[in-house]
Amino acid sequence: MNHVVLKVLALTVLAGVSTVAAAQDQATVQVPASAQPSYRLAPQEFYNYEQRYLLDNGLALQMSQKRHRYYTSLRNQQPVEVYPIAPGVFVSSLGTRLEFRDEGDMIVITHLDRLPYAGTLNIDKDRVFVVTR
Repeated sequence: MNHVVLKVLALTVLAGVSTVAAAQDQATVQVPASAQPSYRLAPQEFYNYEQRYLLDNGLALQMSQKRHRYYTSLRNQQPVEVYPIAPGVFVSSLGTRLEFRDEGDMIVITHLDRLPYAGTLNIDKDRVFVVTR
């Protein structure tokens, strides 16, 4: 069952409505299927991570922020949104994981090959990158 059907059923039960059609008339909020669990960063928390990291294979990974949304990109490619899931931990919708340690002085990157353009950059599949500044 998809999340819309489950929400309609839950609304029907909670509201005591006898038909699903009546529950569908209520306003709902759409959440993209690719959305990750959310963690809200403190106001200046991303400051420690917003910079360029040079990987040992010569690629540069850039972290950036626009209005409480967070992005990563390699070699000036189109930024990919990443979602905070815990303090210092971000994931993309395709499973790339960026884990910052020591107040951003170290980053552990897993599944970098899953970024949309990674295939053109010859990134080893499932390689773990550890970068320090």
